[in-house]
Amino acid sequence: MYNLRIDVLRGISIALVLLHHFNIPYKLQDTWLGFQIFGESFSTLLARNGNYGVTLFFVISGFLITGHSLRRQENLAQLDVKAFYIRRITRIIPCLLLLLLIVTGLGSLGLAPFLNHAPQQIEVSDQATVLAALGFYMNLLIIQYGWVNYALGVLWSLSVEEVFYLFFPILCIVTRRRSLLVVVLLAVIAYAPYFRSLYYLNENEAYLYHYFASFDAIAFGCLSALLASRVKLPQHSVRWLGYLCMGLMWCALFICAN
Repeated sequence: MYNLRIDVLRGISIALVLLHHFNIPYKLQDTWLGFQIFGESFSTLLARNGNYGVTLFFVISGFLITGHSLRRQENLAQLDVKAFYIRRITRIIPCLLLLLLIVTGLGSLGLAPFLNHAPQQIEVSDQATVLAALGFYMNLLIIQYGWVNYALGVLWSLSVEEVFYLFFPILCIVTRRRSLLVVVLLAVIAYAPYFRSLYYLNENEAYLYHYFASFDAIAFGCLSALLASRVKLPQHSVRWLGYLCMGLMWCALFICAN
C-alpha cells in the first residue's frame, strides 16, 4: 500500500546515507553546501548523520514488515512462516545476487573500489566476502576485519535486517499473544543501549554494526505498526503529528551532529 509519509522518510534516509558516503572521498564543505550553521559547515552536519539515516531505514523496515503482516493475518500468532520467508527471499535475493555479480565482475577488471583490501593487515578472500553477504553476516566481517570491500560493506545493514526477520515470524508464533510480543520487543529496545555501551568507541565499531546494536531501531518500527493497528486518529491529527515528528527529527539530527 502506497504511503507518501513513508516515502518522504525514505527520501530523507537515502539523502543522509548518500551524503555520508559521498563526503568521505569528496569533502562537501568545499562546495556550496559548506555554509556555516551552528558553528559548523552545513555539509558536515548532514554528513555526520549518515548512520542515523540507516537507523531510520531500520525503523521504516520494522514498521512496514509488521504492518504488512498484520494486514495479511491480524493475529500474528497465526502468521504463515513459509509465505513470510518466501516473500523476503524473492524481494532480497535477486537484487543481492545482481549486486554481487556486478561488484565481483568490476573487481575482476582490477578496479580498486571493488577490490578487497586489508585495513587491519589481514587478507580476506573474495569468496569469504561473498559468503558474508549471502549469509547475512557482513556486519560481523566488518567488526572482525574492517571494511575489506567498501562496495559490499554497505550490506552490513541488510545483514542486520534479515537476521531480525529470520526470527520475527518464529517470535510471533512462540509468544502467541500480542502483549508478550510487545514485551519481547521492549526488552530488545532496552538491551540495545547497554550493548552499545559495552563497545562504545571500540576500534571494531561493534556498537554500530553488530546485530544487537541495531535491533532496537527495527523493534521500534514493529511496535509503531502494532500501535498504529490499534489506535485510529483523525486524518488532520495524523497530518499534524507527522509534521511535528519531522520537525523533532531534524532538530535531533542537528543536535546529535554537534
